[in-house]
Amino acid sequence: MQALSFRSVIVTITCILLTAQGFAQNSWRPGEVLVLLEKGARIDEVQRALLTALPARSLITGSKASGDGSRYHKITVQNTNIADRDLEKVVARMPGVEATSLNYKLKFLAQPNDLFYSTQWNMDDI
Repeated sequence: MQALSFRSVIVTITCILLTAQGFAQNSWRPGEVLVLLEKGARIDEVQRALLTALPARSLITGSKASGDGSRYHKITVQNTNIADRDLEKVVARMPGVEATSLNYKLKFLAQPNDLFYSTQWNMDDI
């Protein structure tokens, strides 16, 4: 039971930190919500529930997992006529959703201090 509450605290702190970072930069991708599914939940079930909760002309134009078997997904929605922060709240109320966040644009401002950074071929892709 303690592990479950500890995990909940970690997830909450992570969401707060990511949200605080996003507010500091104050920019997100319109119509995109990042979703963490509960264990055993399926994204297609969340999408069906979301479509019933959104206005009639709303479209889910994309849903992409962060990786194979990942519980993290990006949902893209159009024609909702709902503010993005309100859209995030609607998605958060869907059954099977553990946590949500707007898809904030992050700009890294620090330079690595690794002397061998230039020799690491994949670092620019991160």
